[in-house]
Amino acid sequence: HSCIVGLFGRRDELDEDNIERLVKLFTTIGAALDHPKARSYMNQYFDRIKDITKNPKLTARIRFMLLDLVDLRDNGWVPRRKVETKKKIADLHIEAEREREQKSREA
Repeated sequence: HSCIVGLFGRRDELDEDNIERLVKLFTTIGAALDHPKARSYMNQYFDRIKDITKNPKLTARIRFMLLDLVDLRDNGWVPRRKVETKKKIADLHIEAEREREQKSREA
């Protein structure tokens, strides 16, 4: 809680670097934090995030990051698109073999 409050900073000061860190933190662990016991805190955090998006001094990049974060929470912490991760070479070979098999079945 104190880490999140620290990243929000004071209401009269807007530190976009900290806001970006806040977005990354919530994107990473938001689903774990958003449980019934902490729901009131999370609602307060996201009310504050929505208020920040209305700040005219905010850059468009950070505003859209925040809006994407709000959408992520609204969608049950399920991302809109699949997050690509690094694959092992063995996984790439398996994937290529599956594609070859599928093409041969279609032919």
